[in-house]
Amino acid sequence: TAKTNDDLDTRFTRLTPRQVEIFDLVAGGFTSQAIGAKLDLSTRTVESYRAQVMEKMQAESVAVLVRQAIRLKRIEP
Repeated sequence: TAKTNDDLDTRFTRLTPRQVEIFDLVAGGFTSQAIGAKLDLSTRTVESYRAQVMEKMQAESVAVLVRQAIRLKRIEP
């Protein structure tokens, strides 16, 4: 629905550039270890960003985050 998409867009625009990067990689199926290696961050740092992204996006699971990424046209279904 339009309302849900507006809310989703609003939540997404509140992410920092680094959180957007993490959002895209998590939605793309990368593990925290893989993201850490890719971005030269510790796994712990990645976990911290992941938690922030999940909270800001109000996603209770990675599956929900992936569905949001598809709705935001960040990834192909």
